[in-house]
This record gives sequence, C-alpha cells and structure tokens, in this order.
Amino acid sequence: MKNKKRRFWFCLGLVLAGCLFYDFCQVSGKELWNLVPQGTKSTVTITQYPFLAWDAREEVVLDEAQVEALETLFLESDFTKTMTDLVWIKEQRPQVYDILWMPLDGSEPLSIHCIGNDYLLVTNHFGGKHLKIKNETWEETLSEIFSQQEIEP
Repeated sequence: MKNKKRRFWFCLGLVLAGCLFYDFCQVSGKELWNLVPQGTKSTVTITQYPFLAWDAREEVVLDEAQVEALETLFLESDFTKTMTDLVWIKEQRPQVYDILWMPLDGSEPLSIHCIGNDYLLVTNHFGGKHLKIKNETWEETLSEIFSQQEIEP
C-alpha cells in the first residue's frame, strides 16, 4: 500500500513538472504582441534581406493597415522557446526580416529578428533565446505585408 502511494505521488509530480515545462516553453502570439509598445505612436519598419547578405537589404515603413496585418499575423501564431543558444536553419538561404517598433515618445524600441519560416529573436526578451515559429505561412504572410503598399481590408 505504501509503495502504491509513493508511485502515485511520483507520477503526479512528473505530470505536474511536464505541464509546467510545457507552459514555460510555449509562447503565444498574444504574449509576444503584448511586448509591442501599446498606446503610443510608433514608427514600424521592416527590413528584408537574404541570409548573410546585409548589403542587399530593403526597408519599408509600415502604414496602419500593414501594422494591423502584422498584429493579426502575431495573434494567429504560436512559438516555442529553444533551450540552446545556437539554432539550425533548414533552408539554404532564407530571407531575414528585422521588425523595429520605434515609439515616438522616446521609450525603449522593440526589435524582432526573423530568420525565414524557422526562428524569431526578440531583443532583450526570453533570455536571449530564439523562438521556433509554429506557423507554416509565417514567412509568406510577412513577405506579403512587406511588399504591399496598401492592404485592402
């Protein structure tokens, strides 16, 4: 009887630890979007360039419709924290996107670095670890937001 109680509490502890670890590793798009400076006017720019080709970068300042589309992309996506400092990229030469929110009131900007459809790095957040993107259409949607001059509602 005593052995069964120990086994029960041990299994319960393992399940609880697993749930806590899963919760720690999962990052929702809403949680990420809440890092964006809210309530202040901001300039949002996206810089796009091929991996390891910083000289070939293009930069676009987003209008309100594009920022709303970017918000929708974040809110519809989920991410997973990586436990290592190094990440392996699947694609040979992925597109890289740097998203910068620069608040006009002088508060701290938010910088997000996206590597293709694989990883995302939010400067000064998540312990410097990359987030694995769990949205298959992330890069495609981000490219559409980047390339559109005006987004039709």
